[in-house]
Amino acid sequence: MNSTTHPDELNASRASSSEDAVEKLNSELFQKLLPSTIIFTVLICAGLPGNLLVLLVYLKKFKSSATRVFVVAMAVCDFSASLLTIPLAIVYFRLMYTISGPTFCPAMYFSLSFPIVVSGCILLCVSLDRRRRVCQPFRRQLSPRQATFILMFPLGLGVLATLPFAPFHDGIEFTTSTGLTVRKCSFRQEYPGYIFRQIQGGVLVVYATVGLVVLVIAYSRILRRLRFLSQKKRDRLARAVRGVAPQQTAGNKEAAILGPRDQGNDYKRSDCKECQEKCKPCDRCEKYSSPEGVGGQQQSPESLSSKTTLMMFVLTVTNAVCLLPYLILAQFHETFYEPHTSAWILNLATTCRYLPTLRSTITPVIYLYFNPKFRMDLRKVLTKT
Repeated sequence: MNSTTHPDELNASRASSSEDAVEKLNSELFQKLLPSTIIFTVLICAGLPGNLLVLLVYLKKFKSSATRVFVVAMAVCDFSASLLTIPLAIVYFRLMYTISGPTFCPAMYFSLSFPIVVSGCILLCVSLDRRRRVCQPFRRQLSPRQATFILMFPLGLGVLATLPFAPFHDGIEFTTSTGLTVRKCSFRQEYPGYIFRQIQGGVLVVYATVGLVVLVIAYSRILRRLRFLSQKKRDRLARAVRGVAPQQTAGNKEAAILGPRDQGNDYKRSDCKECQEKCKPCDRCEKYSSPEGVGGQQQSPESLSSKTTLMMFVLTVTNAVCLLPYLILAQFHETFYEPHTSAWILNLATTCRYLPTLRSTITPVIYLYFNPKFRMDLRKVLTKT
């Protein structure tokens, strides 16, 4: 009788010891990843309220425009990344060798990759919109309704770049250096898993290359236009300081913009010098320095768009810098989540892989620093004034 029960008991004890060994590996791996886990937790606590405040301020205080549509879309994307992606990553770090399965792994892959692609495509749309506003200010600009329809383009590209590959990001079995057979989330090494991994890496590289080319062209033209307008404005202000009026000719647009001296404009050099020092031209100076119309009725494209353009440019550069390590790691098979891997390699590789998602916590800080109106409206929202 004892001989018939011993095999079952032996199998149960082996299974129990194997589960205990796997749980020990999970605990050891989580201890190594503890610095990354602490950083991710802190960033969640900063990113969630930060992006929520961006949403509230732009929806309540900013007037309807294409820029507001893009900023709100970015805030929603960043908020969802902080709410879903980083918590799923922390759970995965703690239970990597046991939680990996056919449902969790595709969900984690989609939650990580989809916001990255969508946010990059939104910044691409922003660059084209800024180029049109700065370089072609007199042409018809995007309306909020048109910008909302354009958002279908980033969403479609995000789905095409992630959804077909998510089912192949599954829990695969592998043998660790300790001899235990465990599971982790990765692309399958057998056919067709490795083929889809290569295709996915190629799609991301194509997206990044095309986007980089468009961004460089758009912001190069914006920079050239802003330099031209800045130089033009300095020349006109210098002539106004000297009290020199341009020649009045029928075809001279410069004279029409600056206006004649004998139209009753009581122009004073001291006013212009004071405006030059404070960088806040008075009404009289604006009549002479505005390239948009007579009498300073319209502000220059530089004063209207340069701050917003600079903010979006910094946001784009930050996104590109954070995306580069992710693109490099996406081309290789995950080999660093092993029990024998040193802690600093584990934390470095983990941070690089999730760096585009962590970028979502930096976005509110960029808005806060580069947008004075956002700072003022945020103060009103927080103080309810």
